[in-house]
Amino acid sequence: MYKDKYNLHLEIQTPFELNFLIYIQNCYLNNTVNYELPKFPYIPIENGYHEKFKTRFNAVWDEILLKYNRQDKTTINENSQLLAQSLFTKQEVFNYLYQSFSAWWKGLAGQMAIQNFFSNEKINKLYANMLETYQVDGNDSKYITIYLIYDNCQLLSPEKKYEDQVVLSLEDIMRKNLVGKFKHQF
Repeated sequence: MYKDKYNLHLEIQTPFELNFLIYIQNCYLNNTVNYELPKFPYIPIENGYHEKFKTRFNAVWDEILLKYNRQDKTTINENSQLLAQSLFTKQEVFNYLYQSFSAWWKGLAGQMAIQNFFSNEKINKLYANMLETYQVDGNDSKYITIYLIYDNCQLLSPEKKYEDQVVLSLEDIMRKNLVGKFKHQF
């Protein structure tokens, strides 16, 4: 958690659940959209996705962020797994993707790599830019949780915003104007 005399508090997390949804999204997109360069992971699964995949995906994403907002940590993992299962018509497809993601996420190339990508230097620069851009003073406290995901979420509306929460992809972090992603918080 980053904070100082200005009462701006930033908490940074790399949630398993949201990154698993991105993993599922990318598998789905690789099988439904003809990309010149496939997204990670490239796992050819032609069927097994729910016919209303995009609608369900949005509902699952919103429900997980709502649970994070309520800090309902005791049921997040259980319920998130059940929610993610609702994206599939075949249990074996879900199981395969869950095991594949878990192996990647728990290794050096998964969660640890994403956490290290958003270095203390980048966090400090973001913090300073936010203080300057949004003219935060010491009178009001502002708590924002930043959720890091490994790839962009292409199935959600870009206008979708969440109170006290910002979801950032690795691509977002590389952008020069990262502060703009936080405008809806102030």
